[in-house]
Amino acid sequence: MALIFKAERGQAAVIGTTTKTVTETFIGDFDIEFNPDKVVMKPGSSKFSNLKITSKGYEGAITLIVKSCPNSWTCNLSSDMVNSLRTGKPVRLEFSVLVPSSTDEGTYTIIVSARDSLNRIKTASLIVEVKVRG
Repeated sequence: MALIFKAERGQAAVIGTTTKTVTETFIGDFDIEFNPDKVVMKPGSSKFSNLKITSKGYEGAITLIVKSCPNSWTCNLSSDMVNSLRTGKPVRLEFSVLVPSSTDEGTYTIIVSARDSLNRIKTASLIVEVKVRG
């Protein structure tokens, strides 16, 4: 708000005001994460993890893809779409990993990507430690 003054004989008087309205739109955001975010597996085995999608004010659709899965492995999400993410109601999807029996010991990373209706992208990583024994 700005005040407009008019001076008369050394005095000041308010003769009007102007008002500016500022409108902000809060779009919100979201997060994705694996739980657990690290698993230990043997070659030739399979395991499950959960992918949790949480609204931080964003309400709408989320599209998911497996962005990175080691060559010859099988990496599957129980769904590639969340139709209606809502604040206070996280969505949990099942994620399965099958490690071929020919896989060498080592640490591998699987990445899942999520995109909202505004084309914002978030990623979550699942670390898979392959051990022949243990």
